[in-house]
Amino acid sequence: MLNINAAPDWDNLKILSRNREDSRTYFIPGQTESIKAAARSEINKNNILLLNGMWEFRYFRSVADVPDNFVTGALGGKEEQVPSVWQAQGYEKWHYSNVNYPIPLDPPHVPNHNPCGVYKRKFILPKSFYGKEIFISFLGVASAYHVYINGALAGYDQVSHMTGEFDITRFVKEGENEICVIVYKWCDGTYLEDQDFFRCNGIFRDVFITSQPKERIVDFQFTTDANSDFSVFATCVKVKTNAEMRVGIILSDSEGKEIYKAEKNAENCFAVFEFDVKYPLLWNAETPNLYKLSVFAGEDSAAHAVGFRKFETDKDGVFRVNGVAVKCRGVNRHDSHPAKGYAVDFDDIKKDLTLMKNMNVNTIRTSHYPNDPLLLMLADEMGFYIIDEADLETHGMWSYAAENPDWRDAFVDRARRMVMRDKNHACIIMFSLGNESGYGDNHMAMAEEIRKTVPNVIIHYCENKELFSVESIMYPSIDYLEKQGKDTEDKRPFFMCEYAHSMGLGPGSFKEYWETIYKYPRLMGGCVWEWCDHAAEHKNSDGSVTYTYGGDHGEYPHDGNFCCDGLVYPDRRPSTAALEMKQAYTPLQSSYCKECGKIKFINRRDFTNISEYKVSWKALLDGREIDSGVFDGLEIAPHSTATADLPFIPEKDGEYIINIYVTDERGLYGVEKGNILSAESHIVKEAEKHTEKTDVSSPISVSETERFIRIDVKGFEIVFDKADGCISSWQAFGKEFINSEPQYPAARGLCRYPAGIKPSVWRSLTDNEQHIFAKSKEYGADKLWHRIEFANITESNEKRVVIKVNGVLAAPQRHPMLTTEITYTIFPCGSVKVNVKYEPCLKEEFLLPKYGISFEMPSEFNSVEWYGKGPGESYPDIPLSTVFGIFESSVAAMHEPYIRPQESGNRSETRYMRVKSADGTGLYITSEKPFDFSAHRYTDDELMLWRHREDVKDMGFTRISIDGYLSGIGSASCGPGPLDKYLLKSKESREFSFTLSPFKE
Repeated sequence: MLNINAAPDWDNLKILSRNREDSRTYFIPGQTESIKAAARSEINKNNILLLNGMWEFRYFRSVADVPDNFVTGALGGKEEQVPSVWQAQGYEKWHYSNVNYPIPLDPPHVPNHNPCGVYKRKFILPKSFYGKEIFISFLGVASAYHVYINGALAGYDQVSHMTGEFDITRFVKEGENEICVIVYKWCDGTYLEDQDFFRCNGIFRDVFITSQPKERIVDFQFTTDANSDFSVFATCVKVKTNAEMRVGIILSDSEGKEIYKAEKNAENCFAVFEFDVKYPLLWNAETPNLYKLSVFAGEDSAAHAVGFRKFETDKDGVFRVNGVAVKCRGVNRHDSHPAKGYAVDFDDIKKDLTLMKNMNVNTIRTSHYPNDPLLLMLADEMGFYIIDEADLETHGMWSYAAENPDWRDAFVDRARRMVMRDKNHACIIMFSLGNESGYGDNHMAMAEEIRKTVPNVIIHYCENKELFSVESIMYPSIDYLEKQGKDTEDKRPFFMCEYAHSMGLGPGSFKEYWETIYKYPRLMGGCVWEWCDHAAEHKNSDGSVTYTYGGDHGEYPHDGNFCCDGLVYPDRRPSTAALEMKQAYTPLQSSYCKECGKIKFINRRDFTNISEYKVSWKALLDGREIDSGVFDGLEIAPHSTATADLPFIPEKDGEYIINIYVTDERGLYGVEKGNILSAESHIVKEAEKHTEKTDVSSPISVSETERFIRIDVKGFEIVFDKADGCISSWQAFGKEFINSEPQYPAARGLCRYPAGIKPSVWRSLTDNEQHIFAKSKEYGADKLWHRIEFANITESNEKRVVIKVNGVLAAPQRHPMLTTEITYTIFPCGSVKVNVKYEPCLKEEFLLPKYGISFEMPSEFNSVEWYGKGPGESYPDIPLSTVFGIFESSVAAMHEPYIRPQESGNRSETRYMRVKSADGTGLYITSEKPFDFSAHRYTDDELMLWRHREDVKDMGFTRISIDGYLSGIGSASCGPGPLDKYLLKSKESREFSFTLSPFKE
């Protein structure tokens, strides 16, 4: 099979394809009844022969091993599904890589021993196809392939994520036919497809055969240009045929009413129809009004959904849709499925877009390649702005190919095929020249090719800031974003093609990003990186699933868990990041004005009056609902503001909060009827501060030995260990509240780590914090020992007993980092107030994750109730996805199952919490100031050792962390760290307090 002295097609820059038809707009010939997006299996069988299903397949580790008679001889393989990727079928291990190429950098050459797969199947043409021109279409094959029909070579193609169409009329026959496809793992195009994803191979999108009359429609294009008030659209329909023939078009609305109809003879194989459409229903992402364009030529026909809209950038650099300034609230989306790789089907695509629509997303960047046309059809119908991106990324060699004229044809080919296929879709706001490929003349050649086809096109490319229609950037800081918003010199919109890197817990500061975006007209918005976690699914014998990432399969090179950077998990369950984004993209922003006592609203929609949504409220008193209702008659035009009276009167003492909800009851455009689009909390009246209880009816009994202090009060017994400097036992209601077994964490080198209340400035890190806290780890923040300098009673009387503990925090081979002063005040009511002070020791400044305390309770204390933000996790810079209320959870459920285990489960703005056992016995924890807390069934030291969510285990106790100060999260796995206001610096002194009280319900 392999002749190393010849240049095979897949290793030859001069061969981009063989016998491939020129790219054209996507349509199924003869399908004019319905233009709605649907799985191709639902299309009338007279119009299409779908070849999806079981094919005979054989995998070869090297193309050199393929027998010479592979096309006509017995294959000796087994049946496998098409579409699919062969990694999912077990023929190769999964391989994840981001920047690193999986082959040597020897462009344009790929290894001689190029793995490949051979596919074969039989098919019989429908009788309706006889006597017509027959075409076969491959919508996605990675990375290159030859097609044989009945033993004859029908064509060759590459560009993995793009349609390859071949005329097979002369190769097919009546009765049984055989198709053979050999797919190559690598080709010279591999150098242009260095995207951040699992590297998969095979026929991964639909394969089908269509027929057309010998005189036929080749292509058609629908373009419009609006007048100044968008009342009239000058419309042009250009139809290309392969013969001089009679051509007709019909433009009809969604009700089937004809808007325009005309016929004419094609001249030089073109028929051009120019006409005005007055007062059309305009297309935008909120009201995606579509029309049907039907084209007829002789016995041939085609149809396409089209829309009347105008995308432009104005003289001030503002992006406008139909004259309206629009913000792009977007996501980046890869084709990704945990079991199928990027062999996603119609249902998978629709599920993604439905979830996005229900999360207020209005923009999708097809990172980093064109998607199946079905996604664009759904986007037209459901309402999404699409940034259509060419299948181009050379991250691992940056500008090499972009600057090299030998690669120009390949660059231009990828741009042309994208724009020719997708040019008629209403949803496409920009065509993108690819991603992270440096910059060179070849990019300008791509742009010129696109401009030939689409008039007034907006072209996007991130790696050049001067030459294209928008200034695009990845992962800017808030400060940089604000600087760009203030820039009045650059007359282009400023767009974040990637921002808010959603890896593990995070990203932080959605709130500040969107406050800034709304503040400045030039700021166009951005697309979160990225939609879903990429991971490979492995089903275990017990039915559970393990998700794996780079390195788990023995692959080389790889980029670890960097693929787990999505808003939703592989199974599409939303993570905290998705819920935070959803609220940042809220259609209605609200606030409470304490001065005027009114609710202020801002309609963040671009085309929709808030009256189309249900806006409801709940009133809370100390966390409990006391009233609820609906803001009736709330009319707020797009981009407008309004106020409403507070719908209740705070009459009693206590904290009053209003929660405001926006619900979509319409059931339109994929949004589920009754979906809550937004939820916000506002404090209306703060609670009065209460003094500590000093009831002396229960005497306090104190006894002391050289090591222990024993305190008996109101039937409770507290034992204080002076060696550990903490409460080591607390018995009440016949139960022990403090875990009696101290930990012995080898990672810290400690011989003993007390289970009682102890100071803590460390927690397990997130993916976003590895760099942020690297310096603090150098100083041993993750391995601190607590040396006790002083632990004694400093006050003892009928009102209180006070124990003061002074200590030093230091790690092995490190100088002391902090001194601590912890004061325990025991009251006659049985409560214990804990006051903690931290003072810095080192001159050097670095960042710390928190200032708090932690302690362990026995396993039976396995549920938590709290009044604060919930129900999910929240952090100082991740506040939007939660509202105030009283919530309950098991301790185990407080853990968020990120694919790579990390810090999770914090609850913020907490007024009180209760951790209790099944019989209602527990500890009540409160503070004069709101605090953060977490409850888990493991230690931070253990969590940092676990690599997968399945590794997380119950260690047989409940660990409680109470934090007076907590750092933000940021998105520094690939973006900026937390804002300065969310950072905790080691040279700052910190003090906080809280009170613990035993209870029995």
